[in-house]
Amino acid sequence: MTRFKQSQNPLLSIGTYLYYVYLEGVNRGYRFNLNKIKVYNTSITGFIPITSGQIRYEYKLLLYKLSSRDPQWRKQIECIERIDVNPVFYIIEGSISEWEKPRDFLLRDEDSESIKYV
Repeated sequence: MTRFKQSQNPLLSIGTYLYYVYLEGVNRGYRFNLNKIKVYNTSITGFIPITSGQIRYEYKLLLYKLSSRDPQWRKQIECIERIDVNPVFYIIEGSISEWEKPRDFLLRDEDSESIKYV
């Protein structure tokens, strides 16, 4: 939530983010109620910075969680070469965000260095 609170318009930022989550969910066959998203604007993109280190960390955290929750899905995504970020973000070089409370064991192995972010 911190990254949204730090934006110029937090409600619009999170609403637009959730709209893109909604679209992805629909593509995967989930049913979401779009009416619960009060405000969004798809004509604005790339307005919240996210660091490459944060993306790497969140990907590794997802793989860790999928190990027990859905091993088959983990197997399908563990070798991806490119991560598409939500369109509200633009990527900058950097490490994990200062507000993150990382799990130390996920910081040791940097095998995800070769992944591309778009």
